[in-house]
Amino acid sequence: MKIKAFLFAALLMAGVSAFAQEAESAPATKGPFITNEFGDNWFIGGGIGWNHSADGFKKVLKGQGWLDVGGGIAADINFGKWIDPMWGIRAGFNGILNSQAAGQGDEYPFLFVHGDVMWNVTNQAKGYQKDRTYQFIPYLSAGAYFPFGGGNHFNFGVGLGFLNKIRLTDRLDLDLDALGIIIKDSSLEGNNTATGLALLGIATVGVSYKLGVHEWETKEEALMPATVAAAEAAAALAAVQAEKEQLAAEKEEAEAAQEEAAKENEALKEELSSNAAQNEAIVKNLMETPAVAYFEIGQATLSVKELEHFDRIVKTMLSQDKEIKFTLTGLTDHNTGSARRNKQLQKQRANYIQKLLTDKYGLEKDQFEVVIDESAQNRYTTIELNRAVVIEAAKAEEAPAETPAE
Repeated sequence: MKIKAFLFAALLMAGVSAFAQEAESAPATKGPFITNEFGDNWFIGGGIGWNHSADGFKKVLKGQGWLDVGGGIAADINFGKWIDPMWGIRAGFNGILNSQAAGQGDEYPFLFVHGDVMWNVTNQAKGYQKDRTYQFIPYLSAGAYFPFGGGNHFNFGVGLGFLNKIRLTDRLDLDLDALGIIIKDSSLEGNNTATGLALLGIATVGVSYKLGVHEWETKEEALMPATVAAAEAAAALAAVQAEKEQLAAEKEEAEAAQEEAAKENEALKEELSSNAAQNEAIVKNLMETPAVAYFEIGQATLSVKELEHFDRIVKTMLSQDKEIKFTLTGLTDHNTGSARRNKQLQKQRANYIQKLLTDKYGLEKDQFEVVIDESAQNRYTTIELNRAVVIEAAKAEEAPAETPAE
């Protein structure tokens, strides 16, 4: 009997121990949670165990004797719903045999129909966690006590219980349940004259099965898709705005570039107009004063810069008259190199200029006369100017008119 009498304490100690030693395997959430749908998170359960009853509290207080204690088998069936991970409601009935009824030692059945308000202390303290192994759930219970046989009387009772819930699978839990109920003595003594209180203790071991399982979500989690969509929409809007600003900036750059190009075109027109006058002067000067193409020391080809200068002179000249006759005189710096090398270099430079005028500009060979003056000393006092080809040009003389035949 002592083992049965201490069953409630053992269940409570086991629950507290498991609560203290539980290891969290995943992050927990404390809410607030969005209320689930009506059909979600219902459960049914049942168990079997032992009950003990004790009446005669007034006798003990008056020193008239010990409590009358009896016990028997208890069975429990219940169903309920979790409103959120911390709070739930449950209704059920205990079918019980108790050997103390009417004080005769006979076992009389009785039924305790009850409703419970459950508080999940584990989820409240540690936060909701889907795969939690153990949960400690105290609850308040109230209901009606219906005895059968022995003249026992119907009474209401209230009590406090402790439910220890151990997870077996996603839907199935092992339940260790301990409940203490306060009722009138008359329910156990078989008369209406008893005015004292009795304690009925019930301990059961059973299982509960979850119906319509619903994953709890916080408001933030439930609103996350909308939040993400809003963020994506904001990002898309920002991207469109950025693209719009970029297009506006590109338009401004294009307009600025167009304006700059217009200015450059105007400047180019002015430059071309100036060049036309310059070219006309060059042609006129070319006919009166020889042009000179300058070479680097020891070189028989013109540099890129000098080629550009030469090209402008020739094109301007030919635009005026393509029938110009040329005299090309090759010069060298007599202060460097041997006479033989200088003579060779004079000829190479003159021939190079002739080849440019024939191959690149389409002139005829009979328009040229190449002169190699071997006896000439440095023509110019500046040494670099002697590394050149002097180009002398004159318009072709008009042929005399033919005399008609007699």
